Amino acid sequence: MRSIIAFSVLTIGLLLFLFLNQSNVSANDAGKTTLSPWPPVVGKAYPDLELIDQMGNPFRLSALKGKVILLEPVGMTCPACQAFSGAHDTGPFGGGVAGRGLNSVHKLLPKYSNGFKIPHRDVVLVQVLLYDMRMGAPSAKDAAAWAKHFGLKMSRNEIVAVSPYDLRSKIAYNLIPGFQLIDRNFVLRSDSSGHHPKNNLYTHLFPLVPKLVNSR
Repeated sequence: MRSIIAFSVLTIGLLLFLFLNQSNVSANDAGKTTLSPWPPVVGKAYPDLELIDQMGNPFRLSALKGKVILLEPVGMTCPACQAFSGAHDTGPFGGGVAGRGLNSVHKLLPKYSNGFKIPHRDVVLVQVLLYDMRMGAPSAKDAAAWAKHFGLKMSRNEIVAVSPYDLRSKIAYNLIPGFQLIDRNFVLRSDSSGHHPKNNLYTHLFPLVPKLVNSR
């Protein structure tokens, strides 16, 4: 019952995000990517994104291979994204709105994974900002500001990142909100992102996290 309620709240947050930003979608179609595969495909290696972290340092996502990666595609105006980041504890970022009834991923994960908590030495939370507060391409300054507001720190395996390229597109837009789970071998194992998630966040992705951590 709890997972059904949580899924309903997530759906409401998504609908609000779509309503608030529908007029901007066509303008964002200009973003192009040559990543392959794109969008990411469950069971295949995750696209090796070039990113810049909240400290301004460039890195490739594949540099995290060997860890379990909990990746969140983020639209900064998305109420669910704000809530998953902890907006009900810190207040929304930039005058945004926090999705009602949604907690931060730090609170949701242990609730649906039999008590497994992050931060954890073998799990890296990576938030990839795809849209800024004006539905534009986010900058490294946006990543730094978002991380500071929500208290996300690299020392705790919490990375807020942006791409040096404009990744905005219908594909990127359709990845918001939600999470994707990448195993130690850099293979996408669960996809609970976007408008029509392939896997349920509460009954599939979250419970899978400790299983991937414990598998060698």
